[in-house]
Amino acid sequence: MNVLEQHEQQHWSSVGAAATSPALLADPPPDGSINTNYKATRISIYSRYLQRWLDIFPTSQIHVIDGDALIRDPFTQLQEVEKFLNLHATLKREDFYFNSTKGFYCWKKRNENNDTAHNTVHCLNDSKGRKHPNVDRRVIRKLREFYRPFNEKFYNMVGRDFGWPET
Repeated sequence: MNVLEQHEQQHWSSVGAAATSPALLADPPPDGSINTNYKATRISIYSRYLQRWLDIFPTSQIHVIDGDALIRDPFTQLQEVEKFLNLHATLKREDFYFNSTKGFYCWKKRNENNDTAHNTVHCLNDSKGRKHPNVDRRVIRKLREFYRPFNEKFYNMVGRDFGWPET
């Protein structure tokens, strides 16, 4: 469940990188329920979107990446993509380096000699790698309860449990 990141990303893209306090839940209903009309809430219901793809393609033609694992170890995750697509393995672990300022890995584009010694570095844009705000535990619990059935359905659809916290 990355709904908090989705809420934060939605806020930053609407107000710009100069904002100082990201909104976690846009216009929550007065009864304290989850605002299901908010874009960040809707796009975090992955099973809904995956079902649309599965209506067209068999699961054998869809590869789902664990976004948390991609952040921790992009090389391994992208190796799995190369295998899934039956591509010749061209990525190397040294193609990535950890940017301690941003807090995640960046990609080193190889030069014309196919080395990374004199290369161009590509990192995600400034809306990524921000510190996440402290969120009240009650809000987190409410979001996890809301997403639990959707996450379970998603796990069943992909045949994989991503271990997102449920409580």
